[in-house]
Amino acid sequence: MDFRTLARSAVLCLLVLHPAAGSAQQSRPHILVTNDDGIDSEGIAAIVTELGTFADVVVVAPRENYSGGSHSTIIRTIRAEVKPFYRDGELFGYGINATPADAAKFGILHLGVERPFDLLVSGINAGANTGEISHMSGTVGAGMEALYHGIPAVATSQGGPQDYALTARITARIVRQVLAEGLPPGVMLSINVPGGELAGIRAARMGGSYFGVGSFEELAASTDSVSYRSVLRSARRGGDDTDTAYYLDGYVTVTPLRFDWTDAATLEVLQGWDLRLDN
Repeated sequence: MDFRTLARSAVLCLLVLHPAAGSAQQSRPHILVTNDDGIDSEGIAAIVTELGTFADVVVVAPRENYSGGSHSTIIRTIRAEVKPFYRDGELFGYGINATPADAAKFGILHLGVERPFDLLVSGINAGANTGEISHMSGTVGAGMEALYHGIPAVATSQGGPQDYALTARITARIVRQVLAEGLPPGVMLSINVPGGELAGIRAARMGGSYFGVGSFEELAASTDSVSYRSVLRSARRGGDDTDTAYYLDGYVTVTPLRFDWTDAATLEVLQGWDLRLDN
């Protein structure tokens, strides 16, 4: 098989991933899937299986774990190497030696040329991404990259212990609603599924922090350096109506996140300042 031809053609890729009649495929949603845990993770396998029941799925994800990569990019400073990845002897998708956002970028701009994607789904991430942690999340970062290209996105993360298949089903149900109802431009959804028995699902604002670095512990010292290990602090709820608070109480949370970080209230204040160039 000519890999270069395969990688250029999303249509051919879909025929390999989901054998079906071409006309039937065109009536199904076209979804790009990526993550930050790596293409060999259990979470991405679960979501691809579930989405594949109603959509044509293309997978492009980092070849290695890139957790905490946020919306970082290295694609302009390296030569991107893309390799086919197989599960159980069948083509599953493509691994790329780059960040989650770069994987999304490659999928959208290269594999989506002949047939653009209707949606990007990022995950399922191992570990929650509620509140402030969203800014550091490569799972969310990949969704933000999709927004940059005008494509709606859903990012899913789960705490443990939890069944990836259950998280995949919850995500797929919300994905169907996004495809049917749409999202405002520049907005994506971040879904977080806690471990254990679920209390329900809540739409909630971003707030608090599921975890964070609270201090550093010295491990060893030499004549020219000292090594440290980060020590995590406990969660901060951030208010009873936040995604972190609901998540800690056992709820699946669905949080709309904006690409535009502008604070409108402060912008209005700044516009009233004396911001002249002259003294």
